[in-house]
Amino acid sequence: MRVDTQKLGSVVIWRQDRKAVKALGGMPSMTRYKAHKWAQRGSGKWAKWQPLAWIVPASEVPPGVVPIDEGAANAARAKRSAAGIKAAKTAAAKVDEASYALGLMPGSRTAKALISGEIGAEAAKGVAASIKRRHEDTDYDDLLAAGYSQEEARASMQAKPGWTDLSANEDSMRRRR
Repeated sequence: MRVDTQKLGSVVIWRQDRKAVKALGGMPSMTRYKAHKWAQRGSGKWAKWQPLAWIVPASEVPPGVVPIDEGAANAARAKRSAAGIKAAKTAAAKVDEASYALGLMPGSRTAKALISGEIGAEAAKGVAASIKRRHEDTDYDDLLAAGYSQEEARASMQAKPGWTDLSANEDSMRRRR
């Protein structure tokens, strides 16, 4: 609905109306206007209140800028929220796919280090091989179930004849990256 904002005393500018907010100087400059509607973001000790809309004098709205109404603002908010959720799911799927391709468990410390760039793909493969060997070819899990700490279980395995310590190789691969 087109409204001649110059004939009104004041108008409501919604946070989702990017064109109007930008024309008024961007989000930081909106603090000079009185908030029209508020929304709580987060919960508990992280809760904070954020304005959803401001009351702006019509004389300050630049000519040609037509503010959107509450329905259009809600639709824009829902659309952007859905897009954000979809992007997060797509990114998580890519992380999972890359983890499985390298033999890593998604969400593991090694997978997180690979995604953050702390280690490279080759180092991640080496770590995955070491972990797989530890869990499949040794009694590491039995030692953990018997109450040994991870360090004690690893030390017990390394004390056995024929054990090859791959962790030194993992460290050298991490340093080369």
